[in-house]
Amino acid sequence: MTTTEMTKAFFDLQFDYDFSNAEEREAIGKELERLEFDMMKKTENIDWVITKQNEIMNVIDARITTYQNEINKLKKKKNSYKNAGNRLKELIILLAKTVGGRNNNGNYQIKTDLKSYTVYNRYGPVIIKSNIPGEISAEVPDNFIILEQKIDKKKLREAVIENNGETPYAICPKVESLKIT
Repeated sequence: MTTTEMTKAFFDLQFDYDFSNAEEREAIGKELERLEFDMMKKTENIDWVITKQNEIMNVIDARITTYQNEINKLKKKKNSYKNAGNRLKELIILLAKTVGGRNNNGNYQIKTDLKSYTVYNRYGPVIIKSNIPGEISAEVPDNFIILEQKIDKKKLREAVIENNGETPYAICPKVESLKIT
């Protein structure tokens, strides 16, 4: 098997392993181990393997970007349709008030062959009375206030590393890394 074939098989097997169930993992794991052993014999081509991996990662990143762009376009299209639907509802309300009659409850209404469109009043979204946007008003009772706590992992990591990788509340174990120069 050539280095090219081994590299492709290695990446494909790793993908299969990551997305397999427990039963399949054992067989795929053994195949991966065998392939890794064979790959270790071909150290003269290690630069090519790393380059190939980088190419694959770049292709995947490009696909992600492309799909994200398409998703963003679809979200904009969805918002456009939502805005059009809201505007259509506003026009129907205006139409009901202009040419519609009143029903038994005194609400404006338009009837078609299939449906009835009734204008009614309801409570909208809550608006907090505050002088500063985004500020929590002191007048709002505490039982309506939610405080969310979040761990700043970046700062925590720095503090743990300053303590030789361990504190009473967290550890940051050393891991082997590869530096390619």
